Amino acid sequence: RQNATGRARPVPGPGGTGVVAEIGQGAPVVALRADMDALPILEETPVPYRSEHPGQMHACGHDGHSSMLLGAAKLLKDMELPGTVRLIFQPAEEGGAGAKRMLEEGVLDGVSRIFGLHLFPSLPSGVIAGRSGTTMAAADFFDFR
Repeated sequence: RQNATGRARPVPGPGGTGVVAEIGQGAPVVALRADMDALPILEETPVPYRSEHPGQMHACGHDGHSSMLLGAAKLLKDMELPGTVRLIFQPAEEGGAGAKRMLEEGVLDGVSRIFGLHLFPSLPSGVIAGRSGTTMAAADFFDFR
């Protein structure tokens, strides 16, 4: 769908449907990425914002990640940007091959930089942390021999 402030398209795949939206136009293209999948966990927390879908829980903050990306979109849509910001809402981060499917659909075509957001509950509220290079980029199992 297109409107005056940007373009968006769904990216269907085996892990669910992702969404890619763009704000601005031209180069450079900078991407912001957030995961948006729920985990197959029965949520038992007694909070008003708990999952309304039994057996599905945003246990590691994916709802917060998507909220941060939507907040960034809200701020960016009214700015005069020197290029394009591509917003990537990725499904199936937790072992569901969502990133692979998004790449197959070309969501990083033309992207010169990409930034991801992740909650880190051990930091105090209001603190933003970062580092050069990759971090939290993968999870895997291996054996030392």
